[in-house]
Amino acid sequence: MRYGQSEASANIDETEVVHICRAIGEVVAVEACQSVVATGATGVENTKVQVIKQTGATTTSIMTTPNDYIQLDLNDNPYVPSNGTLDGTNKILANNDVLKVVVTQNGTLGTPVARGLCVNITLRETPPGT
Repeated sequence: MRYGQSEASANIDETEVVHICRAIGEVVAVEACQSVVATGATGVENTKVQVIKQTGATTTSIMTTPNDYIQLDLNDNPYVPSNGTLDGTNKILANNDVLKVVVTQNGTLGTPVARGLCVNITLRETPPGT
């Protein structure tokens, strides 16, 4: 499944539900990239991407701690994916689990310049009865 933000405007803080599980399964991979960066810009800017599993009232990151996010930096190459490291237990999915993408934009530039965030989540769900 894919989550994205527009190439026409800067990456923004956002939390978005991207999937409701309909069977047991697991997250196989999480990748993120951005299409427009500012190579050579001075200052600090990064976009942090988390994938959260919501099970009832409990929320858990599916990536390992302490850095349970993918960080995309201002000078990263455009369209080059960064991979998240998955937590062996938290990546397991149950029926009705909800997956959310949480984006946090950080920086000292005043006006963010990175654009075109793309997050790809690969998962496997086992069809009922198999």
